[in-house]
Amino acid sequence: MIKINKKSRKFKILRSDTVINHLEKSVIAKNTKPTGKYYRGEYKDKTTGQTIKEVAEALAEDAHYKCAYCEKELSNPQVEHYRPHGSCYDYKDEQGKRVATCLKNDSSIIGSRLNPRYYLYTKEEPLLLNPETDNLDNHFEFNSKGFIIPISEKGHISKELYDLNRGDLIKNRQEIIKELIDDLQFNINLFNVTKDYPKKLLKQIFEHILAKIKKHQNPKETFTALANFVVENFDTIIKTHLKKLTPITENILDLAKKEIFT
Repeated sequence: MIKINKKSRKFKILRSDTVINHLEKSVIAKNTKPTGKYYRGEYKDKTTGQTIKEVAEALAEDAHYKCAYCEKELSNPQVEHYRPHGSCYDYKDEQGKRVATCLKNDSSIIGSRLNPRYYLYTKEEPLLLNPETDNLDNHFEFNSKGFIIPISEKGHISKELYDLNRGDLIKNRQEIIKELIDDLQFNINLFNVTKDYPKKLLKQIFEHILAKIKKHQNPKETFTALANFVVENFDTIIKTHLKKLTPITENILDLAKKEIFT
């Protein structure tokens, strides 16, 4: 997961009196869930002509066309509710509860629901991490095998419900880490067996290799959270797995790391 900064937009389809009135009648008067057409794309605002599909595209743009939860590239973005649409009553802030994802996830909340007429966002304690507001560094770490390691209750629950350690994600993360280690190791080995190998050249090669993981820190790239963690914890995730790292090659690597990461 990576924190998302949404652009200031007005999704009139989500704030129209028609939708709000429908929610009030369904949830307050009848205590039932709203009908699906107001959430799954069938509803179309008569004034603006906006549809849920158009909202999904806008939310995907905010997330750089990555899933708000797993950070994989989005080809068919889905509008999902960080807070459950059937039982979360802050109607005026529908945009704030929606993210573009590749999965179907609704949130869990500690405690009972508040009366919708007196609902205050801060009185409920969400169990899941919100990619817009939470500092994800306080809840997740990574290991060198590509697994997300939760370090909080919310992190653990979010990892399970968002399925953040599913096979394809682990494989993608492993490939990023393995490529970095393999490229560094190859050049370390080459330096160790090659007479008169220029130290300056090795440093330039190391810088080129490290620039690849640095590039992943760009929010437009996939798996930005992993890249951020690798850069901040390079010695633990990468350096400890390098073999035959002599004092000379280690010093050159440290100089390249300083050049690229700072």
